[in-house]
Amino acid sequence: MLSKIQMRALETCCYVIGAGAFGVFIRWLQNVAGTNDEGLYNNSVWGVFVPLILIAGAFVFIGMVRRLNKDRYYFDEETSTALKNGGKIYPVLRIAIGAVMAAGALLLILQSEVDTEVNLLRVVGILGFLTGVSFPLMMKWYGEPLKRPGLMRLFSMLPVVFFSAWLITTYKQNDINGVVWQYGVEVIAVSAAICAFFRMAGFSYDSVKPSRILFSSFFGIFMLIVTLGDERYLGQQVMLVASAAMLLYYDWVLIVNMKQREAPMSYQPRDGFERL
Repeated sequence: MLSKIQMRALETCCYVIGAGAFGVFIRWLQNVAGTNDEGLYNNSVWGVFVPLILIAGAFVFIGMVRRLNKDRYYFDEETSTALKNGGKIYPVLRIAIGAVMAAGALLLILQSEVDTEVNLLRVVGILGFLTGVSFPLMMKWYGEPLKRPGLMRLFSMLPVVFFSAWLITTYKQNDINGVVWQYGVEVIAVSAAICAFFRMAGFSYDSVKPSRILFSSFFGIFMLIVTLGDERYLGQQVMLVASAAMLLYYDWVLIVNMKQREAPMSYQPRDGFERL
């Protein structure tokens, strides 16, 4: 039987995944129904729906964060408590997520052998592999008293460097592409992932801002799922799924370890009158 806070975490994660599923469906419809025979985007209604979905998603996630704050939930000051993820299931999950990330990276390296930007894609693949390998170790150490601050800071910044390299590669691949819709959503998704993992890295640098961490991770997961509607190498798709799973793992662990402040007691004036 799930506890109250576990139910809250499950509800929150389901909302984020559901929003992403709806967003990727709209993006897929845009790619199918909003393009002509040459693959160019028309001035169709889907060109309006997609930006509206992204904006609406951002406002929904702001509301979700405010709701948690309104219900008086907060992170523990100790990182090892705020990110406690021991037991039997957590190690299996984080190893599986890291393995998927590493597998996607290796697949990208193999698939991009004949690509014109093969060198940049190899860098992305190598950084993705290192991110996948380091993720289980980093999450394990987060749940323990901080003993390896140097490695923790390095591991926590690897996803940021990985997605920064991805962003550079995307710009390089589309430097003469005048159809912004073909890569614009990916640019937003990668930028959102950079922000999300950068905020998460704050736990290694003693710079934790709960509301910003939760919002950026919610929006990062949402955008990583939405951009799956675009065409790219299968290895990149696998890494996007694994990255979304990493952020989802973060969110679950953070929320189930949240504490709740007691409701403030109402002041009862002692004036001899009974108040209901």
